Amino acid sequence: MTTETTDLDESLAAAYRAVGGTGLLVTAGAAVFGGARVSVGAALGALLGLVNLWLLQRLVQGLLDAGRRRFAVFALAKAATLGLAVAALVRMGLVDVPALSLGFAALPVGVVAGGLWAGPSPHEER
Repeated sequence: MTTETTDLDESLAAAYRAVGGTGLLVTAGAAVFGGARVSVGAALGALLGLVNLWLLQRLVQGLLDAGRRRFAVFALAKAATLGLAVAALVRMGLVDVPALSLGFAALPVGVVAGGLWAGPSPHEER
């Protein structure tokens, strides 16, 4: 195993921890300030964010391994599945869009936070 792979794994682990932690914080805040329905929506949004991060990781690995055509098919399938999941949750009345969006915001916030806490990039000089 190379140093780059280890560093990549560390940065991905930091991103997963940060997204999960941000999702928990958002869900707890939603429970305190918005009640149970908002909290459930935020939790589902955060879960969708984590699943989206995992799928994106798999898609990028597939791009590196298999090439662009296969990547495009899987990227389209991922986007369609995410859209259908959100539409189903909202249409069934299980969650409100603002609460779901609040939870999903854990993804970009967590990725940025994870990137800041992950340490030096494998490409930086030490």
